Amino acid sequence: MKTKLSDMTTFELREVSHWDEAEKCQSEILTLAEDEIEGILIVYTGQQGDHTLSIIPSLNVSGYGIDEEDSVNALKENLETLFEDLFGISESERKDELSRMGWNPQPSSDQPLPWLHFEEKEILQNFDFPERVKTSILQAA
Repeated sequence: MKTKLSDMTTFELREVSHWDEAEKCQSEILTLAEDEIEGILIVYTGQQGDHTLSIIPSLNVSGYGIDEEDSVNALKENLETLFEDLFGISESERKDELSRMGWNPQPSSDQPLPWLHFEEKEILQNFDFPERVKTSILQAA
């Protein structure tokens, strides 16, 4: 995905049918320029109680809804808020915050940030039916 902060709502999901663990770990990258975001984020969507949950574990962002469409829309809104907040602080504070989330800040701000933590079993525990959780990639439309 590569998008301007003012155009965050153009994200769409692309479903992934099968990945091995190495592919997932390598796919979670993020590049933050002055007012642009580029990267690939993995989204998990499934049932949690009476609601549908969509979550991006690498950014600790989620959205709830009565169905998948509602939960993804809520996720996009919350993701937009997170990025607005991240770009509202200094670059050093942004790197510190991303580091706390498990991202590996690079010396140069134009280099991709790899996400270092990935334990799918822990992520799937958030859902009532882990075997039915849908895995997708979030990217700009």
